[in-house]
This record gives sequence, C-alpha cells and structure tokens, in this order.
Amino acid sequence: HVTPLMHLAKLLHSRGFHITFVNREFNHRRLIRSRGPDSTKGLPDFCASCTSIISAGIVSFCIKAAEEFTTPQVQFWSASACSFMGYLHLSELARRGIISFKQAIIATKTPNIYVIGPLPLLAKHIPAESKSKSLGSSLWKEDSNCLDWLDKREINSVVHINYGSVTKIAVFMEIIPDVVMGDSAILPEEFLEQIDCRGLLVSWFPQDQVLARQSVVSVFLTHCGWNSMMETISSGIRIEVNHDVKRDETESVVKEMTEGDGGKPIRQKASEWKNKVKVAIDTVGSSYNNLEKFMEAFCCG
Repeated sequence: HVTPLMHLAKLLHSRGFHITFVNREFNHRRLIRSRGPDSTKGLPDFCASCTSIISAGIVSFCIKAAEEFTTPQVQFWSASACSFMGYLHLSELARRGIISFKQAIIATKTPNIYVIGPLPLLAKHIPAESKSKSLGSSLWKEDSNCLDWLDKREINSVVHINYGSVTKIAVFMEIIPDVVMGDSAILPEEFLEQIDCRGLLVSWFPQDQVLARQSVVSVFLTHCGWNSMMETISSGIRIEVNHDVKRDETESVVKEMTEGDGGKPIRQKASEWKNKVKVAIDTVGSSYNNLEKFMEAFCCG
C-alpha cells in the first residue's frame, strides 16, 4: 500500500496540499536503508499540523482516531473495485453470489467514492518543477543496470518474472527472474551458470521502467500483486498468472504466449486495456475528473 499512497500524496502535494506521510516503523527503516537518510527529510513546505487524514483502506483504526479528534478522514482503497465491492457486500456474497463492480454500481451504493487510477500514470500530470517528483516509495534498493541490459535485447525476446518482494519460489526461468527473500537471492549457483548470456538475475528494480520497454518485454509472469497489475495494464504487456509454478507447464504457457496463436488475442486485449487507461487518465477522462472531484470535495467538505 506504500507505493500507491505515495503516488496519491505526490498528486495532492502538486495541487497545494501539505503532506505528512506516516509509515510503519518497519517500512520506515526499509525506506532509509534503500534510499538513504535524506529520503525522509521531507520538503521545505512541510507543515506539522494535521487537518485531515487519508489512510489505507485496511487501516480501519484511523477512522476511530479521526472521530476522536473530529478530523475529516478518507479511506484509500488501493486494490481493485471488484475486491472493494466484495468487502462491502461480504455477507450478501456469502448468501447468493457475485455482483457487478462497475463504477456506476459503486457510485449508486456509496456516492462518496471516487474511482481513480492507475496512479503512476496520473502522476505524470504532476508539474515537472514539483519538488515531490524526487520522492520515491521503494522499500528495497533498486538496481537500474537491468535497463541497460534490456535495451540490448531483441524485439519481444524477454519474459519478465516477478512474484513479489518477499515470495520464495524455485522455478525454471528464461530471462529476468526477480526471486528474492529479503535481500538475498535464493536460486542455486548452477542456475546462474545456465542462464549466462541469455538471462539476468536482479534483486529489485524499477519495474514500471522495465514494463515501459514494450518492444522488448513480451510476457510478464506474475503473482497478481495489484501494483504489478496496474503497471502491466498501463504498459500493454501480456500477463500470465501462475500460482502453482511447474517447469513444464510454465515453459508451455510462455511458448504459447510468445510464439503460438493463443497469444494473439491476449496481445490484442492487452493493447485495448492500455488504450482504455490512456483515455481514463487524460484531462477529459473519468479517472482524471474523479481525482479533481475528490480534491474539491476533500478540500471544501
């Protein structure tokens, strides 16, 4: 939740809001370790007083804290609309099944909800001179050398594999495996010898910049973390989800996605979603306008 909240904080700051970003102690230490002590010094216009609260949707105790201090409070749900509707209607879902999660339905059920995103693309509307541009949220030190490696690869030749920041897996991979537990890769040394010259193992990297190289990255094998999903849809990359990773099955799926006829409709669908995202985050798009409506309501409400 740190990354989308940071994107939102930067968007709000660019519109004149003063931001205090509160981390868990664990995340705060990780942030300092990955980005250095200066990363938490803040901006010159920092204001210590708190007049309103925006908290992650799962941090419900902030609602009670805000009520106690009579402070306006907003919950920020950073995952999908489908999961949000699931939480809202959990008892009803258990009784009779699935309901629609279209924006119109959400607005009817709860009118004070603003559907925005993907935030990384909305953040491109932040003015270039904004001091918040330099702020980042990665809790791991990023290795950008992989970008140079990517730029030397052939068109549609790379399979990007990332199962999250703390997931432990052992799987046959062809190109850019990102498999870490904490700070240490868990793959045997023999694996590095096998992928020599045709693969690269990195611990952590700027994934949005990797996926932006659409001409190189052909397929993304992911555990479906929501940040990864948003970055992938925004880039128009094909996604393959596989929780029960098995060598033969994964190899078969990757070949079908990159070489077989089955990958063609998926490529087309990925391109369609990318175009929808472009429309939504444009200055006349639904996401951009919803963000404007939220800022107006939050500032004046």
